[in-house]
Amino acid sequence: MSEVDVPVLSPEALERIETAERVALAHYDRERAPFFPNNPAFSFVPDDIIKARATTIDYIRQYAQAIAGAHIGEYAVGGTPALDKEAARRISDRIQTLTDTLWFGYNTALFTAPSYWRYAVFATERPATIPDGHEWSEVWRSLTTTGGPFEQLRHSYQRAICEVVDGIYERVAPTPVSAADRISK
Repeated sequence: MSEVDVPVLSPEALERIETAERVALAHYDRERAPFFPNNPAFSFVPDDIIKARATTIDYIRQYAQAIAGAHIGEYAVGGTPALDKEAARRISDRIQTLTDTLWFGYNTALFTAPSYWRYAVFATERPATIPDGHEWSEVWRSLTTTGGPFEQLRHSYQRAICEVVDGIYERVAPTPVSAADRISK
């Protein structure tokens, strides 16, 4: 099998991966709910926002690990934990896509939350304080400045996902080196 060939997964294996991804997402949604801006108990105080955002990074990391485990279990070569390079790339690309969707989705939900809560006429519960447009603009600016808390959180998020992806690449089976390759070096 060459480096560009990836083991073809059976329909059953693909279904197991899809199920594992749905279960992992449901777990993430349950765990992060108290820290998500659409929760009536959410606090728009900057320190609370930073803590909530930091907590969600851990839940996204757990989600990424669950996805990696599901894929590795199906792609593993011959029952060993070793992976082909192309399978590792596909798994890591999938994890990046799924986790970036959660990361950027949270940022979007947070940015729009005060407007949502101000105009959610059917909401029976609301956060204790909802910043007005100008106040929220100032809070958002303070959080997103260069070198500010959100930049630091973005770096934490990237480190967490890189650790998961690194774990995938650690499982790549060493490529056998032919005698001709050894001689030419």
